[in-house]
Parts: sequence; structure tokens; C-alpha cells
Amino acid sequence: MIQRVIGWLMLAFGLLGFASELEDLLAGSGEEPIFGLTLAAIFTTGGAALLYSAARRRRRALASADPARHLRHLEPKVLQLAQERAGRISAVEASAVLGAPFEDARKLLETLTSQGACQIVVTEEGAVVYRFPELEPGARKRDLLEGGERSSE
Repeated sequence: MIQRVIGWLMLAFGLLGFASELEDLLAGSGEEPIFGLTLAAIFTTGGAALLYSAARRRRRALASADPARHLRHLEPKVLQLAQERAGRISAVEASAVLGAPFEDARKLLETLTSQGACQIVVTEEGAVVYRFPELEPGARKRDLLEGGERSSE
């Protein structure tokens, strides 16, 4: 909590410093703009780094406190990624793109497999790929055609 407060304060001071230096530059009264701009950049960057670090620490704490909740949080992102990748992704891809630990990505994909959302496919090279048939290109058109055929019988 304190890290977030200090981060916000540093960010605010940095932005105020930038505004002040820019105002002085525009008015033509700035004597040492490099020093002021550098100091503002340091405060802004430091504040942003503290906020990022606090958010990251909070996400990790939530993930370790309730792993199932953390995985549920990643599920929509994994499905979006699968849709972007023509219905096929690996745990490594999911981990890399989402910034989640590999084990979390793998567990989530295995959970989705057990729920019937995807299927495991092993490539010729031996890589494990998760196939989401409903997210493959043309899947909606195929479903509509199949549904239309069934209803006409």
C-alpha cells in the first residue's frame, strides 16, 4: 500500500515538474531546463516503476492465494488469443503472450480441455497444441450449415 502511495506521489511530482518546466520554457524564463526536465523524468519514471512493481506484486499475491481464481481471470485472455491464432495455441504461446507462468497457462488449457472447449493435438514435431474448433476460421459458417442441414431433415 505504501509503495503505491509513494509511486503515485512521485508520478504526480514528476508530471508537475514537467508542466512547470514546459511553462518556463514557453515563457522564456527557464534558466536550467535540462536539470528540471531530468529531475521530472526521474520522478515520473520512478513513480511509474513503483506502481508497476506494486501491481505486479499484488497480482502474484492474488495468484498464490487463490490459484483457481487467477486461472479463471486468464481464461478470457486465452480464448481471445486462441481466436487470434486461428483456434490453435500452445501453452508456451499462451504463457509468453499473457505474461503468465508456463505452468498456469498449461493448467488452464488442460482445464479447458476437460471442459470440452478444446482438444489436445500433438504435432509431427511432438509439440502439444490446443485446438479450439469453435474458434477456427469458418467454424461459425460450418455450424450454421450443419444446423441448417439438421433442421431440414
